[in-house]
Amino acid sequence: MLAPAGFQGFKPEEIERVTSCIGVQVKTFAPKEVIAHAGERSTSIGVVIDGAVLARNIDSDGDTLLLDVNGRSEAFGADILWATGNITNYTVRALDYCQVLMVGMDKIVHAEGALCELRTRVVENLFSLS
Repeated sequence: MLAPAGFQGFKPEEIERVTSCIGVQVKTFAPKEVIAHAGERSTSIGVVIDGAVLARNIDSDGDTLLLDVNGRSEAFGADILWATGNITNYTVRALDYCQVLMVGMDKIVHAEGALCELRTRVVENLFSLS
């Protein structure tokens, strides 16, 4: 079995342990379903497992700006890492049926309490995707 993006080099039991430790979920989205809304707080970075997503923004004149199309193994939502209050700057929609690995960044960036020993490897893998 191929490891999900962000978990390359992990054994299956390590993936299971780290996903419960840092809050990782696999979600399925229908075509045109909104995954993230511009101007709203987000706590997750998405990594496309299957399908594709479209990131777009609407400028002050009301024009739609295409920012990016992300396919398999590509990450989106990293803007929350440096945005005040984790407010995302763009809307992300599924282009078709897709599966997305949602990685909760709160437990990675603002970790409190005991940390999973695998956390550093996940962070390194996510940076290699960006």
